[in-house]
Amino acid sequence: MTGKWIQIVLIVMIGLLVRVNLPYREVWYDEAFTAKITENSYKDIIKLSAKDVHPPLYYLIVKPFKPYIRVPSLIFGLGTIVMVYLLADKLAKDRNKSLLAGLVVAWNPFLIAYSNEARSYSMLAFLFLLLGYFAVKAYKEQKYLGLSVVVPLILLTHYIGILVLPILLIIFYKKAFIYLLPTVLVLWFLFPSLTLRHEKPTWFPPLNVVTATNAVENFTLGYKDADTNKATIDRYFIGFFALFLVIIVITLPNWISILYIGICIGTIIHYQPVTYGYREFAHQADQVDRQVVMTGATEYIAVSYYSKKIKLQEGDWSGWIVISEEDIYNKSQGNFYLVNKGAIPAWGCSTKFNQYCIYEWN
Repeated sequence: MTGKWIQIVLIVMIGLLVRVNLPYREVWYDEAFTAKITENSYKDIIKLSAKDVHPPLYYLIVKPFKPYIRVPSLIFGLGTIVMVYLLADKLAKDRNKSLLAGLVVAWNPFLIAYSNEARSYSMLAFLFLLLGYFAVKAYKEQKYLGLSVVVPLILLTHYIGILVLPILLIIFYKKAFIYLLPTVLVLWFLFPSLTLRHEKPTWFPPLNVVTATNAVENFTLGYKDADTNKATIDRYFIGFFALFLVIIVITLPNWISILYIGICIGTIIHYQPVTYGYREFAHQADQVDRQVVMTGATEYIAVSYYSKKIKLQEGDWSGWIVISEEDIYNKSQGNFYLVNKGAIPAWGCSTKFNQYCIYEWN
């Protein structure tokens, strides 16, 4: 038992060193959205999430960590390594397989990328592995309590968790149906927010040959430069992928896992983070002699993460749940610079900073 936990600690330390020593990757819109929604009270986060495309649990967990909004994902990323080891140990009963499974996850660029992103996907991977662990426990030992707790947590983290319900019904059928009660209660809680969306969910890309092929590439070697902004369908299946990875490692010969770890190490060594220009532009905006006002909410939310001096142009932003009156600039307060991402055709572009056009306004 002691040797097992020594291995786990060593693998987690490797995973931690890899993740915290990567060059800093700039926060992108989805992460800035996380920061924005967690500025609200716990009660308001729950209310706002009913209008969002994600349940509230992740946001509630991130709130106490501000301004270090990526820390929860890092913690869940390290927890994923532990759960992979424990699940592989339960399935294979082979310490070498468990060790390799933990190392594969510790070095997998896809999982590393999401351990460094302030979104719920790292948490989702951890919970799915916890689900797998308790599912094996339920199958072998007829102990269902852990499973009945983790499924509602998945549903409160991401709506993709609904896909695990058929599996749950199969496990609980004629055995311990009472353990489904927490899941039923959570579904009852989420039902109002689900019924708000009559249209096809815009956050879920189509499943086709292209997205499936891209997903396999991303799962194995991660995003180019860890640009999670370029995700296709794979981020939503990160939990299923993590479970599948365990099965692959305990099934294939050890030398394949070792070779794969070597390839992953090479990928991480050559890692160069992407930049969207938000941080650089925010720094530039802080130096000018007037208020900077942005025309688009998408760019505003991302840039305002780096500068609270920037404001948003007046307009109907009622559909943007994280925008409040404090975000809007009152034009009567004086002259300002109006900023648009790209030139407005009728105006030209008098001053340009990277992709942003700046217009004097009086």
